Amino acid sequence: MVAASSDTLEDTLASTRLKLRRDLNNWQMTHLGLYPRLRDELDVVDLAEPENEKLLIPSRFSDVRRRSLGIDKLARVEYSLWEGQAHDALDKLRLAIQTFNYNIKFKLDNVHGQCPNTHAKQFLLSLSKDKVSAADKYRQVRNALLALGLSADDKLLCPLLNDELWCKNENTPAAQGDAKTEDPWYWMVGRPSGLSPAEEAEWQIESE
Repeated sequence: MVAASSDTLEDTLASTRLKLRRDLNNWQMTHLGLYPRLRDELDVVDLAEPENEKLLIPSRFSDVRRRSLGIDKLARVEYSLWEGQAHDALDKLRLAIQTFNYNIKFKLDNVHGQCPNTHAKQFLLSLSKDKVSAADKYRQVRNALLALGLSADDKLLCPLLNDELWCKNENTPAAQGDAKTEDPWYWMVGRPSGLSPAEEAEWQIESE
């Protein structure tokens, strides 16, 4: 397979940026037509890098400023969209962790020899990065929700710490004390209370 030339990649990038610039212009015209007070908030945009343009969405402004700009109702719409993305990010995080755990067990049981182990470690590293990526996405979304009024003490969408990107690996023998160890908070988000172990397993399968 012949690698793409740098000229071809640059042409593709330039074409993609041009399309993005046009799409942003169309969106901006519609947006300002609906919320004309935002015109004074427009920034000078680098036409060469439209991907760096800051969108004039409610989460960029304080509550008082949103009201003065007439976008307080729009803020509720944005909040709803971010809230859905927060749960999507947690779903992806849970899946990334389960995938990582499964492959840890597979490596222990089936991978032998220096070269295969090296490849397996590299693959596990990429899976570990998937966990971090999903966690970072959740944090980004939660920051937007905080800007839109989410309580910092919210019990459903809590802060996500770096040492919480795990769960008990059901594919490996339980270690001493595992029965008393609870999975991080986000494994319980959306889960009904009072489930039996069998019902919890069924709920987990249906939620994936």
